[in-house]
Amino acid sequence: MTQRRVIKKTPEERCAYFLRISRHYQKENDTRLAIDYATKGLELARKHNLEAYRASFEEIIRQPGR
Repeated sequence: MTQRRVIKKTPEERCAYFLRISRHYQKENDTRLAIDYATKGLELARKHNLEAYRASFEEIIRQPGR
């Protein structure tokens, strides 16, 4: 039986995922989910000092219905 290895994503890849998902929900007018994903991404961006992502997440949280 072969053993599968999980390739862990980098913080940048995870931030990009959260940003893409929160923008998707923003377009679908589901502000609750957009803010939830943006908040998760913001915490990750702050933890790893990813300033560009941090600014994007803060913008989504400030104006979720845009």
